[in-house]
Amino acid sequence: MRLQSLKILGLDSRNSAIDVMRAVAILGVVIFHFNNSLPYGYLGVDLFFVISGFLVSGLLTRKFIDNERINFWQFFVQRGFKILPSYFAFLLIGNVLAFYLYRHSDPSQLMETSEWTKYIFFYKNFSMAPLHSTFDQAWSLCVEEHFYLALPITFIILQVSGAGKKQLFLLTSMAIVAGIIFKNLSFFFSHSGDTAFKTYNRMDGLAWGMLLNLVITYYPDFLKRIRKPLYVFFSGLCLFAVMILVDVKLDSVFFHKVVLLSAAPFLFFLMLLGIFSYNFSRLLPLRFIAYYSYNWYLWHAVVGLAIMRYFGTGLVGFAIYILITFSIAILFTIVIEEPFLKLRKKLFRPFSRTTTPEMQIDLSAPAKTLSN
Repeated sequence: MRLQSLKILGLDSRNSAIDVMRAVAILGVVIFHFNNSLPYGYLGVDLFFVISGFLVSGLLTRKFIDNERINFWQFFVQRGFKILPSYFAFLLIGNVLAFYLYRHSDPSQLMETSEWTKYIFFYKNFSMAPLHSTFDQAWSLCVEEHFYLALPITFIILQVSGAGKKQLFLLTSMAIVAGIIFKNLSFFFSHSGDTAFKTYNRMDGLAWGMLLNLVITYYPDFLKRIRKPLYVFFSGLCLFAVMILVDVKLDSVFFHKVVLLSAAPFLFFLMLLGIFSYNFSRLLPLRFIAYYSYNWYLWHAVVGLAIMRYFGTGLVGFAIYILITFSIAILFTIVIEEPFLKLRKKLFRPFSRTTTPEMQIDLSAPAKTLSN
């Protein structure tokens, strides 16, 4: 039996550059959570935000350009078929697993009954305490769910008001600026000084992804006019490395919490812009990882903590950690995610006629004219 992932990865409409960057993002996060083995690997979440902003805004942008009516509930429920089944399966089964793994050795990793509403209704990122390294990765999903709520409402308002391209670019730019301003305000004036978790502090990352989509959608020849697009990628990469070095040397809390978190999404924007038109279809191992990245993101922490305790944090423990957690990701993608995506395709066929079969590629269609 051929894996569904191999079929999806073989589609011409799938942008391989997005796949590669998604793989980089998940590998950064997963390796970081193995005893902090990759410092700054947590910035993979920022890369996820930019990618999500790009992908999720694409369908609405095309409908906006074509003056097609945008249906909020259809859009939101369609997104739910991708996100919610795997997420709720993780909450239910993950809590049972955590109970057997940590009830004696580390009860603090168990989710309390009073916390369930934070996870179910996606406001964990506004109330992080108590902390559980096994489940706290859900905060970023809260940010994305809030984005899924706000984005179609924004497009509907623009559509009803007769707004056009200029207003769309303006609002996206304002969201970027607002995210940076909120990080500054949170750092200087909030009790916790937290700039990482709350949605209004991270909206700039998603907005940078949306801006990338707008540039590619409205100006499809833009990348062709760039003689050396890889220079854009390497400029972003080099600046990213400089920012990391400055953060290490400067040892400034403000730089770490505000400047770095504000700059990283922009630099990922440059990297994605620089390689978007390139064909990376031969990098199948990385693209294979990207396909299973969502469930890997969900499951790696709850299992990884036990693996580190039983097998240590050396090479053997790391190999077991990668093997087991990625295998679990494949399992839940096949058993939970893919069946619901097939059901979504049947239920929303008229709505999704312009999209590609899976969420991970449903808005990378613009690359079809650029990448091969």
